[in-house]
Amino acid sequence: MSLQMTDTGSLSVNRYRWINIWTAILSRFCA
Repeated sequence: MSLQMTDTGSLSVNRYRWINIWTAILSRFCA
């Protein structure tokens, strides 16, 4: 991955990634 990405692009990617991480964590606790 390049560090020359636009701020909006990186923010959207980071948000989507964190949503996936939190979903996995919450599913583990609920399971």
